[in-house]
Amino acid sequence: MTSQSNQILFEKIQNGDRLAFEELYNDYYPRLVAFADGYLFDHEESKGLVQQVFIQFWQNLSTISIHGSLKSYLFAAVKNKCLNQLKHLKIRDRNKLQYVEASLHSKDVSAQNNELEDLELSLQNEILKLPDQIKKVLVLKYFKGKNRKEIAIMLNISENSVKTQLQRGKKKLKSVLFKKASRLMSLLLF
Repeated sequence: MTSQSNQILFEKIQNGDRLAFEELYNDYYPRLVAFADGYLFDHEESKGLVQQVFIQFWQNLSTISIHGSLKSYLFAAVKNKCLNQLKHLKIRDRNKLQYVEASLHSKDVSAQNNELEDLELSLQNEILKLPDQIKKVLVLKYFKGKNRKEIAIMLNISENSVKTQLQRGKKKLKSVLFKKASRLMSLLLF
């Protein structure tokens, strides 16, 4: 789609043309989802996020001012949504990690201790199942206390590769850890 046809399409959409909006949606949705996948590594979450961008785009047509191309606007909107989502996930993960750490230090009943041991064993087992590169990066980061730069030097990979490996490893471990942590939480609360 040329920039001129994008401008015409945007003007039609601003005038309430639903068919023009559908054309835009059908043209950009798959590319935007693939773009979001590069940030979130979660296809379902990426699809939902792109849906939100299109909904907000349609709802805020009267206030939207596009100075570049429509394509650039949509990709920038998706990128910003992804970065906000990652920031939200980081805060949520940090809070859950603090909870798990606090639980590890508590000296409660043996049921909790058994649950913690199960959590730790599950986590170790899941780490062992990961691909070698991800496993090495996670161990160096979380068990050896190395930062991304140190890990990159030690493994002779880029810092971006370290970041990607950490994200992939955390994603794979998240489901196991959170299932076990929720059971632990129910023990602590009752």
